[in-house]
Amino acid sequence: NWVSVSLSSTGQYQTAVVNSGQIHISSDFGVNWTARESNKQWISVSLSSTGQYQTALARSSKIYISSDFGVNWTARESSRNWVSVSLSSTGQYQTAVVYNGKIYRSSDFGVTWMEKDIGKYWRSVSLSSTGQYQTAVGYIAKIYISSDFGETWTANESNRNWNSISLSSS
Repeated sequence: NWVSVSLSSTGQYQTAVVNSGQIHISSDFGVNWTARESNKQWISVSLSSTGQYQTALARSSKIYISSDFGVNWTARESSRNWVSVSLSSTGQYQTAVVYNGKIYRSSDFGVTWMEKDIGKYWRSVSLSSTGQYQTAVGYIAKIYISSDFGETWTANESNRNWNSISLSSS
């Protein structure tokens, strides 16, 4: 039951997560795969452009970060109903959203996280290459945008059942 996959900019490093399974990593363009971390309800994964920094989310669990191309993982933040995560190209800026919860952002490669006071039924978040521009969408919600690395958010468009969002590098 694969639920999310993310690749480095060259495609050499790839990470996929399984709902009620493990994190699976590849360092050879997807030819061979190795299972990492324990079984959880993984829901989302995102990689930096080099693949060195990786962040994976599990429902009713914590944020898991890796700084060694997905080989080792460290739990961060609190157990929440995480649904989506996105990283800037360097991995320094990271934003994760909680279904029926808040937006959380990190500016130190996922080590510490700050809650932003916007509660929605979030479904997806995406960051530009630098992390300066960020967009989040949710269920019966507007499109929320940030142009200051996720510090402040502005609502746009009308309430709809948004499901996914993706940004260009700029």
